[in-house]
Amino acid sequence: RAAYRELLALDPAWPAPLHSAAWFLFDQTIQNKNHGTLLAALADAEEAHTLATRWHSADPTNPTAQRLLSSTQNQMGDVLRKRGQDGDAAKVQDHYQRSLVLYEKLLLANPESGEAARDVSVSLNKLGDFLARRGLSGDAETALGHYQRSLEVREKLLRANPESGEAARDVSVSLNKLGGFLARRGLSGDAETALGYYQRDLEISEKLLRANPESAATALDVVISHYKLGQFGQGTGNEALMRKHNQACYELLHKYISGGVTFDQPVMNLYQDLHQTFRKK
Repeated sequence: RAAYRELLALDPAWPAPLHSAAWFLFDQTIQNKNHGTLLAALADAEEAHTLATRWHSADPTNPTAQRLLSSTQNQMGDVLRKRGQDGDAAKVQDHYQRSLVLYEKLLLANPESGEAARDVSVSLNKLGDFLARRGLSGDAETALGHYQRSLEVREKLLRANPESGEAARDVSVSLNKLGGFLARRGLSGDAETALGYYQRDLEISEKLLRANPESAATALDVVISHYKLGQFGQGTGNEALMRKHNQACYELLHKYISGGVTFDQPVMNLYQDLHQTFRKK
């Protein structure tokens, strides 16, 4: 940190240290957000955003500067959203929207870029999540549009890279997100559409697990997919669906936990709850 500041004191507009220092502070924001204090995370996010803005202002057509600025805007939204003080919601929305505009610009300029496509899809989901939780008039419809477009971008990326596990998992995440949104909204036809999203999410997750059966993280994705379908069955009064997927969820957890895998505590708690119902007599 001190070395970056020393370099920028020599020349505040020097692109190389502006770029490196901003990404360094971007990473420090994540560290502080997860393992330090929110106050320190916000300070690092603001400094990273300041450096990115300085570089972008001096070279606004530079794609690397554009992506850096968009990333720091996105992160500012994340930190302020977590802080949640009065007035933060408007700032979060502004940062997320500005970030999306820049990411969209980069994708338009380079439509074959997987990185640009993924940046856009993540940004759409973040803005969708924010609007869905805020719940003001019109937010639900806008959030749904963002989720749907994110899925479209990810499906296009998967079609271009059919062997990519990352691209497949991104599609799975979007399907899960859309299923949850529609299941909660509960308008006419939403339940059937949500079920279709959940089922396709499970198909993709299971395919990824078959390709990588030793991956506990991939197994957890399948567990979550089964769990969501079980919850959906419970919420719609479909007891057969609920029991089928709860049992599949339990059996998969039992297999990996019996093999020595330890999951996070909420997952272990879920396993204990399911164990009471599905353990072999």
